[in-house]
Amino acid sequence: MEQGQGQGFSARRIDMPAGVFESSGSDGHIASLHVGPPIRATCTRGGVTRRSLQAPGDIELIPAGEPGRWVDEAPAKIIAIKIAPTYYDAVAQSMGLKGKAAFPSSPCVRDVQLNSIGRAIEVALARQTNARSLVVDSLGLAFSARLLELAHARTIERPSAKLSRRQARLVDEFIEANISERLALKDLARVAGLKPSAFKALFKSTHGLPVHRYVVGRRVERAAALIRERTMPLSQIALDAGFAHQSHLARAMRRTLGLTPGALARVHR
Repeated sequence: MEQGQGQGFSARRIDMPAGVFESSGSDGHIASLHVGPPIRATCTRGGVTRRSLQAPGDIELIPAGEPGRWVDEAPAKIIAIKIAPTYYDAVAQSMGLKGKAAFPSSPCVRDVQLNSIGRAIEVALARQTNARSLVVDSLGLAFSARLLELAHARTIERPSAKLSRRQARLVDEFIEANISERLALKDLARVAGLKPSAFKALFKSTHGLPVHRYVVGRRVERAAALIRERTMPLSQIALDAGFAHQSHLARAMRRTLGLTPGALARVHR
């Protein structure tokens, strides 16, 4: 388990065994980034129980003091990020945000920028250097600022039509289950019970990304999880994640994570 810490911000990589985990609430805000293979999990928070598929790149956000109970059906690999409320408030003030710095509570956030920063934190944790804490602290500032951007945007954006929770869940699970296959727009729209033109607009409103960019991001996450497992060559990983070939994967991963597959593999040797 690698750990890095700065002023008011800390992160550590945790290998969670399958089973039950309960928390009476943390003294800091928690962001849990799933970096392992997809698993089924049941979460109970705020009196609501939710069973879902946790996929690579999914981020659960838990405000300070909020209790919860989790049941993982398989071992999970996560980057656990803890942010002190005073640190979070200070970042909000530096950004000129007025009012209380709300920390969003969510069972699953999928945001390209947030995930990229989280992945950079993961890489920093794996490096045994004297500057690791400094790097983690600087990334902590970026991570907190992005969370504040998301929380603030949700308070000022106008309501817009989105996929229902059921539609979003069915589409997300279809993508994860068929990530190595060709995912045509018409097939995803059919899963949601919509026409392709209507589905495109509702999907982007729900996930904040066009369908193609979202799918590529999920393929990159699947490939990154397979690279960490170190059980197959990169050429096979590219195919299993739905890319045409290894070079195709390398271009997509560099754009999304800022790392090539080879560089990520070296970090996790």
